[in-house]
Amino acid sequence: MSLSKRVPSSFQSACRLCVAMGLLYLVNTSARAQTTIKERVGITPGTTTSNAHPNGHVARTASLDNIRVELSWSPGPPNVDVRMYLQAPCLVSFDTALYASGGILISYTFAAPRLGTYLVSPQACVVSPDSVTCTTRIYVNDSLVAHNEGIDLLVGCCGGYCLFPGGSAYNYDPPYFNTFKVYSYAEAIYGHEYTSIYLEGSNDCSFTRWFPAEDEVTLTITAGGQYSSFHNDNDDSLGGTVTGLIAQLEQMRLVADGVEPPAGGAPVTITATSAGITAQGTVIVRPRGPLTLDFYNVYDFPLPYGSDIPLFVHCVNDFGDEFAPPEGTTYKFDVLDGSQWGWFGGRPDGTVRDTLTCVQDGGRTVAVFSVMEAIPDTQHTVTFRVTPSDASIGVGTHSFTVGPQVRPYIEVSFDPPTVAPGDTALVILQRRTEEGTLASYPETETFDVSIRNGGRYGVLLVDRD
Repeated sequence: MSLSKRVPSSFQSACRLCVAMGLLYLVNTSARAQTTIKERVGITPGTTTSNAHPNGHVARTASLDNIRVELSWSPGPPNVDVRMYLQAPCLVSFDTALYASGGILISYTFAAPRLGTYLVSPQACVVSPDSVTCTTRIYVNDSLVAHNEGIDLLVGCCGGYCLFPGGSAYNYDPPYFNTFKVYSYAEAIYGHEYTSIYLEGSNDCSFTRWFPAEDEVTLTITAGGQYSSFHNDNDDSLGGTVTGLIAQLEQMRLVADGVEPPAGGAPVTITATSAGITAQGTVIVRPRGPLTLDFYNVYDFPLPYGSDIPLFVHCVNDFGDEFAPPEGTTYKFDVLDGSQWGWFGGRPDGTVRDTLTCVQDGGRTVAVFSVMEAIPDTQHTVTFRVTPSDASIGVGTHSFTVGPQVRPYIEVSFDPPTVAPGDTALVILQRRTEEGTLASYPETETFDVSIRNGGRYGVLLVDRD
């Protein structure tokens, strides 16, 4: 079941140094968009294509269509051998009807066509001094749906059959499918949550026809019925089986209204049957379990002195899904170590505060930590604890670093780092970021470069290429 759940530039600015000597140095239960990947066929300009069925609406009682493809050409010299190049859904092989020598028409009919794209183009071995002009056509039930005229088969293509550009293509897309698949809008649900089940038509080269607008579908919970049941949009329980058209079933809900599932969750299997087709999908029902505190938007670089930094906290369960604790729950922030380097709650009014109580909103809260304005030369660690007023939620602790703000600067390195008299070394200039990482400069960046010490041992050579 397919489910939904809730660079630097390679350029191195460089110059060369010629050296004389020396050393250098949610669960989300809302609908998700479904993407269906279909067969794609490249069509050259001039090709006429169509997706519309020539007979308009097709009902289940209608007979099967037939698709006829044709390749014709004007009468010409007898030494022109023409073949038909054909792509079709579920195509295996064709017989000699796709070949003609000295004729003027090749035709092939699909008596029970499969869904998908049909493409016809000419292949030929041309030894005549004159070119030959071809036309391709595609019919559905004798109605022309695609054609391309004036395809020239040029002289000199022999020693093998050449495929010529051009041709006709048609995407046969009647209002039915060969089969379907079962999907859910949510991968997993918790107690009293719900999701919706839907079907998506697909093709498997069979001759079965499923009309989603006409054929009723039965959905049955065939495993895990003790954990869930179907409900209508009024939240009335409908049990473990529902039947209706697709539009009606999409209004139904699968609700986790049964017994508490085991700690790891339990699968609920949904079996769909319609028009002799059967398919299954699965939804996981999970227990909410105990909640713990989790820190997000965590900073992995030193927090600069004199700044106000928001620290974010929310509640999650063992599956990592976010939940809101009982209404009125508060979070108490305590500085366990490093209170001399800052305060919770903004700038102090003469009193150092290392405790702050915040009201959560939907399970989330944010506390502002103000780093002291003094600027020592070293970095320090601050460790804080968050204690929920609800004792069922685990206590959380986290640490971060405060220190001098790191300014970006140019870092110089040499390749190789050691050279002998008469050798050259590549001088590599890179940017050291505020986060401490190295990044390459863009190719348009320029530099003023000079040798501050040891100039008598070598000279700078700039590569102008």
